[in-house]
Amino acid sequence: MSEPIVRLTGKKVDLCILMTDPEFVELYTKWYNDETIGMWVHGNDGVHSIAESQEWADNANKDGHYNFTVCVKRTYKGKVKHTPIGTCSIGCYGNSRNASLGILLGEQQSKGYGTEVIAMLIKFAFEEMNAHRLELNVCADNERAIRCYTKNGFKECGRKHEAGYFGGKYRDVIQMEILEQDYRKGL
Repeated sequence: MSEPIVRLTGKKVDLCILMTDPEFVELYTKWYNDETIGMWVHGNDGVHSIAESQEWADNANKDGHYNFTVCVKRTYKGKVKHTPIGTCSIGCYGNSRNASLGILLGEQQSKGYGTEVIAMLIKFAFEEMNAHRLELNVCADNERAIRCYTKNGFKECGRKHEAGYFGGKYRDVIQMEILEQDYRKGL
């Protein structure tokens, strides 16, 4: 695997320019096809092929969207090495300066990486993208993700009843947001 290009630096993880090399695309495909991960990200979309993942990766950073490969940093013999564990995205739209984000961690969950990634995306949205409001959608039964978002300042602002479907049942989808002034208060 080629070494990724770091765009945003954190303590434990870096957000790297989305890697499109075949070995990375194979990882993305593996994560999206893992039902224990995919049920939280895209519902019941079916199986993703490597070709579909390649097309997504090749076209991901367009129209005000930024997509990143989430990489854990490890120092080995004095050099930082990156291990990909997921992807994330953020986009800002129009004059209203509304932004939205998404995250998929395919490896090493429950280690605080998601919390750090969300904090980095929030900072990026308000300090680099000039966003006024940042939003996301999360399945109501994804308690771990909701705790992560709440810890980072997101608040529930709406609920879409039975808007998600996976494993033969409908699920509510919660809309969450953080406003620029709330982010600035927390600095």
